Amino acid sequence: MKSAMRAKMAAAAVAVVSLIGCGTMPGSTDTTDGGVLNVAVRIRDDGSSLAKSAATTWDTLRIRITGSDMDTISMFRAITSSDFIVDESIGGIPAGANRVVQAWTQAASGDTVHGMASATVDFEPNQQVRVALTLAPVCGSIYVSLSDFPSVVKIVRAGFVTVAGRMWSDSVGVTSTTNRKYLALDYIPYGSVGTLSIVGLDSTRDTVSSWAQQLTFQKDDVTLQASFAKAAGVAGLVVTPVEPGVTLVQGTMNTKTSMVEPTTAPLVISEIMYAANDSEYIELHNPGSDSVFFDTLIVQIDGGASRRFGSVGVAGHGFYVLGRSMFAGVNATHSTKAALDLTSTGNWIALRSKTGVLMDFVAFQGGTNDQQWPSVSGKRSIVLDNPTADPTLNNYGKSWHAAQSAIAGTGMFGTPGTPGL
Repeated sequence: MKSAMRAKMAAAAVAVVSLIGCGTMPGSTDTTDGGVLNVAVRIRDDGSSLAKSAATTWDTLRIRITGSDMDTISMFRAITSSDFIVDESIGGIPAGANRVVQAWTQAASGDTVHGMASATVDFEPNQQVRVALTLAPVCGSIYVSLSDFPSVVKIVRAGFVTVAGRMWSDSVGVTSTTNRKYLALDYIPYGSVGTLSIVGLDSTRDTVSSWAQQLTFQKDDVTLQASFAKAAGVAGLVVTPVEPGVTLVQGTMNTKTSMVEPTTAPLVISEIMYAANDSEYIELHNPGSDSVFFDTLIVQIDGGASRRFGSVGVAGHGFYVLGRSMFAGVNATHSTKAALDLTSTGNWIALRSKTGVLMDFVAFQGGTNDQQWPSVSGKRSIVLDNPTADPTLNNYGKSWHAAQSAIAGTGMFGTPGTPGL
């Protein structure tokens, strides 16, 4: 599937970084006073978040070597969030038994992002020893994606407060009822127990809409449902915690519509071309082995008009492409050209059956953002990495990459109707 290119991109992200020292700093290959330690550190991540901008990121790898009969050796290495493997030699380790090698990552804020991993080794004089450590993340982010605001709401605030009193918060102004707003709460340790809340404030800073949920922030996949309390009614909300520690909150504050509800498949939105005015398209994927047929499919953009497409058949493990215009890979267009008018700032796309059942929903962001969505321009699509039968996979920006393949005769880049990037 589309994971082949991902493996190549992850491999390209592997970097050997130079040593930036503090404390005792032996030469990298000097064996005069002791052995050489070859350290290979693998930072356990999903390998797809190659361009995070303001999420839970890390910028420092810390290494510490201790022993009962030696001075502690402490050092750090500057790395980026795209460095998933670090391999380096550290010389001058005193010979002896039970040398403890420890490694972990930190953010500029000082927060530990990947917890400490350690190994105990023995050194003979002038011996080279190799140690491989895998670091697992110990904290992550809560992302909030909201749309369709009551006119009275002027500010949205999100916050997570633990029972111990630690707090994370973010807020954003609302200038239009149709705006899409995104908030991020970063560096929340796994296992934190507290209350996640989202409130809508009016121009006088009074609360006019609110939602709160007690939860334990974790990396296990959990889906929660909740609703905003408002004078005029309620609105749907879905909370989905996923590995590696991103909790995604999607909701609409308008009590008259509900774009966010459980998704049912069997079709998954697997590619989106939004950076090509008048040539946008949406690729649908059937992850099952059996063919499916729909006499009517409904597509909604930002909760707008229900655009109907008739006689849609998708073979098992196949693709079907809805476009604004016909070109290679597009299977169907709509008589209303604006039916698939996608914007460079992001859209909420809902795919429904003719009875209104939600098959899939994607609220993507365009341009630079802090929720890991790839930034594209110049008629280049975003492609879902390794589509599965779980339609919630495509809710997360880290699951998408910018297309690399040219679409013949169009001047665009994408893979409409085919696997790959």
